[in-house]
Amino acid sequence: MNQGSRIRSALPQAFHIIDNSAAMWTGDVLQPFAQEELWCRQVGQGMTPIVHLWRHEKALVVGLRDRRLPQAEAAMAALREEGWAVAVRNSGGAAVPLDSGVLNVSLILPNPAGRMEHHQDFALMAALLGEVLAPYTGAVKAGEIAGSYCPGDYDLSIGGRKFCGIAQRRQIRAFVVQAFIVTEGSGEQRGRTARRFYDQAAQACSSGEDAREGGPQSRTAAASGTGAGSGSGSQVQPLLASGAEKQDGSHPQAGGTVRAATPEKEAALHKEAHYPRVSPQQMASLTELGVPLTAADLSRRIVSFLEQLGGKSQPERQNGGSQELPAAEVQEMVRQLHQRYDRR
Repeated sequence: MNQGSRIRSALPQAFHIIDNSAAMWTGDVLQPFAQEELWCRQVGQGMTPIVHLWRHEKALVVGLRDRRLPQAEAAMAALREEGWAVAVRNSGGAAVPLDSGVLNVSLILPNPAGRMEHHQDFALMAALLGEVLAPYTGAVKAGEIAGSYCPGDYDLSIGGRKFCGIAQRRQIRAFVVQAFIVTEGSGEQRGRTARRFYDQAAQACSSGEDAREGGPQSRTAAASGTGAGSGSGSQVQPLLASGAEKQDGSHPQAGGTVRAATPEKEAALHKEAHYPRVSPQQMASLTELGVPLTAADLSRRIVSFLEQLGGKSQPERQNGGSQELPAAEVQEMVRQLHQRYDRR
């Protein structure tokens, strides 16, 4: 059985594709998350499963642990002052910058038996994206990239630099597997944005240490997607290598370049603080890694691949709207998500 057949066997017999990536989200970044929360409930009640693609113009979504950092509120407010939409998401993982060059893909799938084992769900997303990219590169690997933002066991990378992270949100009878794919633009610049957030949000965790880029090490821990586990052993992942290369890095500082400890060592320091020590150079976009695709190109390729597997594309909705989800319901869910998760 080839990889495409394995992916097809892991997907439901029928599923819908909702591609809202051309109608760029602006404003509250929790709107697409609210849609997916509602869709997930519907899928759990028997509605046709969904693959959702979307983008946001300029946002930072932070994780639940991130929000508990001592200066998280101030760090979030500072980014809002710069024009970022900032919110706490309801899925696993840590801070992720989003913009027009980052494509988000979500698999919203049923779980009628209430299955708790989740590795195969992460592996399905990893295998799907690896297969879509196969005509351009055979070098995609799955495995945590130390020093990346939102690190996890199912990071996707090329040459040791991460371009994609995967997280999930599980309900009782359905779940959402979410991937962010850094497609074009500067991965390192996005890494600097995540690093700036943590430098401010975690100030009181540093016990006097200098957490600035290029200074002594700040406290860290890998905050992987909810329930993320080992990247091996999945039936849909045999053609994706596990254990991606990991690179050390240097950080620029006035007067020259300072060689830091390896990202692996940095990621092992002070794990009780529960936030990633981001080394921006560990991130890269697909275009920087030699894959000549824009976010729009990648979206079209994913949709085409899913259609070959039996998915049915639904009409594009302006700014992420949907016939199944009245605007009032989405806005009420946005309110609930803010109330439930945006607190220490």
